[in-house]
Amino acid sequence: MSRRSRAATPTTHFSKSFLASAWAKRNELQDFERRGFAQFLYLTICGHIESVLAAVISARLRVINRLIRWENFPPFVWKDGETDKCTSLDPVFQSVTRMADKLHDEVASSSLSKLIEIFGRIFPDSLRDILGGALYDELDAIAALRNVFAHGRDLTIEFESGPEFSSFRGVLDGNPLRKPALRLHQAGIITDFEIDGVNYSDFLAAFYSDEAMRHFYTAVENIEERLQKFSTFEPERMCSSRSPLPPLGA
Repeated sequence: MSRRSRAATPTTHFSKSFLASAWAKRNELQDFERRGFAQFLYLTICGHIESVLAAVISARLRVINRLIRWENFPPFVWKDGETDKCTSLDPVFQSVTRMADKLHDEVASSSLSKLIEIFGRIFPDSLRDILGGALYDELDAIAALRNVFAHGRDLTIEFESGPEFSSFRGVLDGNPLRKPALRLHQAGIITDFEIDGVNYSDFLAAFYSDEAMRHFYTAVENIEERLQKFSTFEPERMCSSRSPLPPLGA
């Protein structure tokens, strides 16, 4: 039975290389350009952690299909009434490897949310269990930012109106910015979580600040480290290794 092989070029290598170069020159950019760079950074780190997660899942699927020598398993012995019968396990193994192949194909094009779901289907612990609540919430926040920027959505804030513009109160319920804003608020980067008609521009600007970018960058580095170490089957760590994010300079 013939098998397909793959030759892959990690596209995140190129994005990470450009990110490192652009970070060093970010202070030469105009404000609008700096904000565009920040959006690129969020897209890059989210894409990077997606690739790491996909690699971890794919490593387990490769173990199922390539490292387990199914042909070495003895036939299955069972009773049919009073008669002992011996049956090859090949049909069962074919089903297992076919499921692994199909899941591997799915992983290659899955979004972050789908990868998290698949992770929970093939490993005994959920991704939240592996990362812990705080890091998982950071990942959730980064994914929310990524969705806004990747799909070209506007940054919007709804206000409850008051008699004067300064008395307007921002409402973040149902807003994709809520999750990342909460993480930055807990980190002390967004100091005023009471948004009004005067400070909302500062609130939005916080997502583009060096402090916010560094915060989420560090979170992704920590998530990657946790994912690379969690596997109890050591050969998988070699199969799932990816080039890390480049260190950010001053």
